[in-house]
Amino acid sequence: MRFIRNEIQTPKLLVPPEKRKTIFFAMVYSGVVLLVVGAIALFAVFYYQELMEARWGIPYRRLQTYTMGMGGVGVILFIIGALFLKVPLRKTTYYKVRTIIRNEPFDPPRKKDFTKPIFARLRDLDDDWALFTEVRPPESSIKIPQTIIGPGGVFTTYPINENPDRKRFDDPGKLFYQASKELGAAIGIPYCRSLFLPHQSWYRSTVINANQKHA
Repeated sequence: MRFIRNEIQTPKLLVPPEKRKTIFFAMVYSGVVLLVVGAIALFAVFYYQELMEARWGIPYRRLQTYTMGMGGVGVILFIIGALFLKVPLRKTTYYKVRTIIRNEPFDPPRKKDFTKPIFARLRDLDDDWALFTEVRPPESSIKIPQTIIGPGGVFTTYPINENPDRKRFDDPGKLFYQASKELGAAIGIPYCRSLFLPHQSWYRSTVINANQKHA
């Protein structure tokens, strides 16, 4: 199965290759190294304080200050380098830092998005099948979370992990079915099979069974 995303949806490098050779990327890299070394040293000082005081003759508290200072310098270097490289500092996580250091596309998990689990269970289908994400039909008010197209037809899915029996449950079913009809009309398909799946465990089996049946 092919997973097709548009230019906006396609994961991109947070630091382009040409900027990885600049002094600002060196600051980011050095900042991460100093922060990691400082954190390791801080724990080492905590666990081996008596040994270090006896060996180096430096008070335990002073050693702690040195290690925290090293980590602080690392954070400052990272922030300055990231600002010049135009890397968003908001929601800086281990995953974001790792993708920068490893030069990997940034593709963080999104809340209430089940595209990756669905694709993982359908990826063994041949390339006649394709999975699209966040498809908005013309003049529709909502985006269809996943659209699966193949020889067996067109399937639209709207998986959520909320309990539909809750009083505050906002049922997207009506808008979802309408959007699916509009999608079918836009691409010339008279009938679009829609799967509204309110539970995570249920949607996984339903999507697979539906596609196997119509493949």
